[in-house]
Amino acid sequence: MIKLLKIKTNKAKIIRLKPVNFQEKLEILVKTIKDRAGREILDNSYYREINVPMQNTDKNLYCRSLVLSISQDEKNKASHLLEVAMLHPTMMIENKRPIAMGNKAKILKALEDKNFIKNLSKDISEMSDKLKSL
Repeated sequence: MIKLLKIKTNKAKIIRLKPVNFQEKLEILVKTIKDRAGREILDNSYYREINVPMQNTDKNLYCRSLVLSISQDEKNKASHLLEVAMLHPTMMIENKRPIAMGNKAKILKALEDKNFIKNLSKDISEMSDKLKSL
């Protein structure tokens, strides 16, 4: 004898997500690099460079993507460099700007500054204008 099972099927719910604006993406980018810096930066031994990229969705900025990175000085293990880099839409030119330099505590202090995101936004718009003029 064959028994037929009645199986309920659930229809998938469609959820519309609101688009994330550029400022919110920038805040997420800064939070991500701050968390990674707290875990990965070492003042007494070498570590791999930290890069956190973000695709540009803002039509007012003239770049394809931007990245926040923290690198270590080759000679002095306790010296680190925090910088922002933007990639030209043609992907042939990169524009970099240093933001902070020092030991782990100075880098984290710079990232936790209350005006950091505002200053970073200003730097990004200036760098975008320079890329546009090329």
